[in-house]
Amino acid sequence: PSQYLKNFSEAHDPHGFFRACVWLSIVVLPFLMLYSCIYGLFCMLRLCFRQAPRITGVVLLFCGISILFGLFYPSGKPEKPVQRLSEAIISDNQHQRFAALRWIAVSGFMDIAEFDVSKILNSPDISERHWLIRALGRSSSPKAYNIMIKLIDDPQFNIAYTAYAMIGKRGDSRAIPEILKRLPVSDNWYVQNYAYKALRKLGWHQGRSK
Repeated sequence: PSQYLKNFSEAHDPHGFFRACVWLSIVVLPFLMLYSCIYGLFCMLRLCFRQAPRITGVVLLFCGISILFGLFYPSGKPEKPVQRLSEAIISDNQHQRFAALRWIAVSGFMDIAEFDVSKILNSPDISERHWLIRALGRSSSPKAYNIMIKLIDDPQFNIAYTAYAMIGKRGDSRAIPEILKRLPVSDNWYVQNYAYKALRKLGWHQGRSK
């Protein structure tokens, strides 16, 4: 699976080399700055106390600690699931589902609508449904439409308004009658506002559509 993901990424990401350089600079630069700050601090101490052998040993010790800290401290970049994504998405393990979902949403290399997302749709965890709708916003699959229509009926208003925003972003005008049908029964002004924004992005004009 990891080789498949690598091949898929190389085939669909023309800026892979530039992206890798940027990511490498983000990872390496903070630790170089940390090393420089620690080294500079102890050089100042050396000038103040004039105890070269003792200070040099302390400098080397702290520089070594800073390097080890950089090597073992976990980065904030989302991890790719170890197992196959299709298995992780339908896993009973919520952590595996979330890791796979977030990686797909952030990387954009795979289309979430091509996976079975029924467990995520029915998950009581709001964050799972939130990342699902964000991933669907990048989807080009026709299957994404029906999933997004379900999510505009989500009982959590932040999921519902995000779903409206993603529908507007995708530009699928089939959603216009579905949105108009829900507007009169919506009691949340924030959700209504995003619904109107989605309608305008989809080309609807008041008085011209029923």
